[in-house]
Amino acid sequence: MKKIIFLLVFIPTLFVQVSTARSIRNTAPASALLTLYYDIKDALVSGDPVAASAKAAQFVTTLKALDASALPEASSEALLKDAAHISKSGDIKTQREHFKTFSETMYTLAKTSKLS
Repeated sequence: MKKIIFLLVFIPTLFVQVSTARSIRNTAPASALLTLYYDIKDALVSGDPVAASAKAAQFVTTLKALDASALPEASSEALLKDAAHISKSGDIKTQREHFKTFSETMYTLAKTSKLS
């Protein structure tokens, strides 16, 4: 009888732990995107196109490494496009132009994905 009760408690606990681990694994890299977004913003505010380019390149790398199911495909493509433009450009004005649409997409993503 004790074994049956143990199994009835143990098996659901195991499934909860696995689903929690998957959730954490998908959320952590997505939250890293938010941190990189702030780094890009800070570089553009301070007028440093080199730092903005480097952080945008890190953003692209992190986004490509992210599990495809973690973000909506349309958001991923839009973020990838704008971050790639920012990373390839050395002109602060061009970087800021692309950052506008990048910010709008990031804002929508942060609201829907509950990034923190």
